[in-house]
Amino acid sequence: MSQSDDMKIAKKVNDLLDTENEKLSVEACADISRARLQALNSANPDKLTLARFISKPTQFVVAPLALSAVFLVLVNFYSGDTLPHLPKHLFAQDVPMEDLAMLEELEFASWLAEQKEMVY
Repeated sequence: MSQSDDMKIAKKVNDLLDTENEKLSVEACADISRARLQALNSANPDKLTLARFISKPTQFVVAPLALSAVFLVLVNFYSGDTLPHLPKHLFAQDVPMEDLAMLEELEFASWLAEQKEMVY
């Protein structure tokens, strides 16, 4: 057979299939379409499609939500280094300068102690 004969046969087959496809009912077309999608999904398991995304909520929805919940809990429990609370009477406007100087020296001494602990 020559190439032109192959082309003629392929065209006849395609035309026959097209005419038979037009005769199919809507339900049959939907079944064929569904089967086609299933075949494509099984042929390309790594490709993410909407149907695969909806069918696997554990992987795409529940797992990220659980991870974000754990992250939020860990972040909320981490307090970090906080400054000590100052007594309320130090917030008054008539704080003597000696008290402020003493607080600055105390803060410097605690900073030096932290630095010493980091070195050793």
